[in-house]
Amino acid sequence: MSLKNVINEIRKIVDQALLELNYVLVHHPSKYSLVKWALDSFTSKPNSKLWKLLGSLGLYLSKRVSNKVNMKGYNPYVFEDRSWKTLISMSLFP
Repeated sequence: MSLKNVINEIRKIVDQALLELNYVLVHHPSKYSLVKWALDSFTSKPNSKLWKLLGSLGLYLSKRVSNKVNMKGYNPYVFEDRSWKTLISMSLFP
């Protein structure tokens, strides 16, 4: 998966997230301003250096996790079976 594909997928997610922003306001009001800023920032400048950096970092970390669980991209269901905390710690530590 290339960075261009990652950004296109993020665009789809952001479009859906804009529709569900009301959910954040109701259930997580303390995070509303941060989420709204991030969504507005991405939709206004999706090709900015910040989003390219975050996309590249996310892609790099997911590749590290993929290699660590020895799936090398062949079994996408491994990500469903593990918690985010476990996946992030696996990607950050050697």
